[in-house]
Order: sequence, then structure tokens, then C-alpha cells
Amino acid sequence: FDFCADLGTFGSDVTGEATHPYTISVSYGSQKIGTCSSAITKRLADDIQKMGTMGITVMISSGDDGSGGETRAGSNNGKLSPAFPSSIPTCVAVGSTFFVEGTSGEEEATTQFGSGGGFSYDFSVPSFQAQQVQ
Repeated sequence: FDFCADLGTFGSDVTGEATHPYTISVSYGSQKIGTCSSAITKRLADDIQKMGTMGITVMISSGDDGSGGETRAGSNNGKLSPAFPSSIPTCVAVGSTFFVEGTSGEEEATTQFGSGGGFSYDFSVPSFQAQQVQ
């Protein structure tokens, strides 16, 4: 199991196929800053953007560790960080929900753990958000 290499393989496998799903859900990530090299991070971001042009919606779990100051992979030395790869700007980051009753119907946000979020150390703030983030 090689987290970063597996993500690279996933991206190239999906974009390299002639037939593909319309949606992909990934429950896989790390909030440790610098987990993957910048080359892998860029490659996967490019592949997910390409998936969008292929008509594929990619939804990725935002994580289970809140804003990630302390992660399962180690400390971020007081820095808060969203999970990678859900921090990729062209994917849909999804927090955890559960059904209120049974296996369908109304949903609520999970309260057992904090879904991730924050400002990425891998990607720049998009121009359309720059004024709000200052």
C-alpha cells in the first residue's frame, strides 16, 4: 500500500480508459501536510480536472480529523490543513452524513468526528475567492 502512488495510478487509470463512470466517490485521504510530493499532487489534480472534462464528477471525503492540526500521520506543527486529495480545486469535497432513520430519506451531518476543511498548502486561492479570504 503506497498512498501517493495509488492515487497517481487511480488518476491515470480513469483518464486512460475509453469507458468510465459518470461519478466517482473516494473515501481516501490524508491531512498531513506534504504527504505526497508536489509532482504527484499536481499530476492527480490535473487528472481530476481532466475527469471533469470527460463528464466525470469526482467526490472526495473531506476527512475525519477536523482541520488536521494533529493527524493520524503525525503533527502539522500547529498548522491547520484540509485533507488531500479533497483539497484539489476541481473535485467536490464531501463531509460525512447519515440517514436520520433507516437506509434512505432525510440526512444529518455526522457528529462523531469533525469533517475536514481549511486552506490548502498545495493549491493557491482561486481568484474568485481571493477577496473573501483576505
